[in-house]
Amino acid sequence: MVSTEKKTEPRSTGLGFLYIRNMRKRYGLSKAQRLKSRKSIDALFEKGEGFSVFPIRVVYAVVEGEVGVKVGVSASKRNFKKAVHRNRIKRLLREAYRLQQEEFVTTVTASGKSLALFFNYTDKILPTFDTIAAAMAKCLVRLQQKLNEEPS
Repeated sequence: MVSTEKKTEPRSTGLGFLYIRNMRKRYGLSKAQRLKSRKSIDALFEKGEGFSVFPIRVVYAVVEGEVGVKVGVSASKRNFKKAVHRNRIKRLLREAYRLQQEEFVTTVTASGKSLALFFNYTDKILPTFDTIAAAMAKCLVRLQQKLNEEPS
């Protein structure tokens, strides 16, 4: 015997997207947080200070402008001939920073500073995410210490 009744599924009101859109992205890395301007990058490498936490080299500078942190990443063409490998490394660097940025960014913005950062991968072998994440955590801790030492 075949039933002619239609099964009805509960329908969504269609307003679920409003909640998601209005939520602050806790772990985002927006366009405004990316260091993209050629002038800004050149100025950062000219006047910025740096340190290394293997396999990441960090160059940073306190800059004039909007309060917050702008970040750039790179991998050397000399060490990685294939763009696929360079892009993977840059993606890993961005992801490691994105997941660990929250506490760092809140302390920098609370201090009223505007910071430009650049992370450069220096090793010659392809990394795992765990390697990058551990090095990034050390970088952010060390950078926080260096910023606290500087006079405002």
